[in-house]
Amino acid sequence: MPAQLPKRRSAAVESLEWNDLRVILAICRSGSLARAARLLGKDHSTLFRKLNRIEDRAGVRFFEPLPSGYTMTDAGELALRFGERIESEFHALSREIDGRDARLQGNVRITAPDGICSVHLPPVTPREFER
Repeated sequence: MPAQLPKRRSAAVESLEWNDLRVILAICRSGSLARAARLLGKDHSTLFRKLNRIEDRAGVRFFEPLPSGYTMTDAGELALRFGERIESEFHALSREIDGRDARLQGNVRITAPDGICSVHLPPVTPREFER
């Protein structure tokens, strides 16, 4: 009989979403819940509750609250490192697809002296722009 592999424990960290990582990144970068809340346009108490839900769902503590602010735990350091990579990829994706579906529309007006308009512009102007 073949040896059975141990069942894979479902990692609670897999339940994290991009918005959760944004919260973690903001706290990591600012070192303070109040400053992170301002960065994210949230209320301090709302961010506090959100962080508690994130940590409860993930089953780890990303921060140690201290009188001087929030300091990252080992899990927080990992979240920062991976979160920044994910953030970078997310922004790269946004740049790649930004405007691909957009089609230019509208009128184009070119003002130039008559000689330029009749001699030099027609060869370099696409036919759909000519009237």
